[in-house]
Amino acid sequence: MTRSLFIALLATLPLPAVAADTGPCGEARPAQLDRAAAPIRSPADLQAWLAGPRSASDPFAALSPPARAGFLASLRFGPQGLAAFQSAGIQRELSAVQAWRLLSLFGLQSALAAMPALPVRSAEDAEVEAWRRTVSLAGPP
Repeated sequence: MTRSLFIALLATLPLPAVAADTGPCGEARPAQLDRAAAPIRSPADLQAWLAGPRSASDPFAALSPPARAGFLASLRFGPQGLAAFQSAGIQRELSAVQAWRLLSLFGLQSALAAMPALPVRSAEDAEVEAWRRTVSLAGPP
């Protein structure tokens, strides 16, 4: 599948101890820290999250019901957490910061670097998009 339709992450490869990754606020952190701190690292975690209390600020709420269903159906977990997902709904419907928030649930904010530019509707979106361009230009995190 093409990159725009399916982002397959190298979950089977060990993550580097220190990555050249920084968040939109400029903080440097190891890539594996994002995954270790993620609230959703397995299908059981996902089910617990989805069964829990939901609010309008839930990152999944930013997706339309069909895009959310497609995204959820595409999730593939491996030993290190989310291993692959379909990004078409994210690219079609979310702004940069909305995508950041959704992918951060899985500790995969760095996957934004592999996506094309996302809409910028706020200052937070602009920060995320600037970070994404920087990481994209520097190569994979």
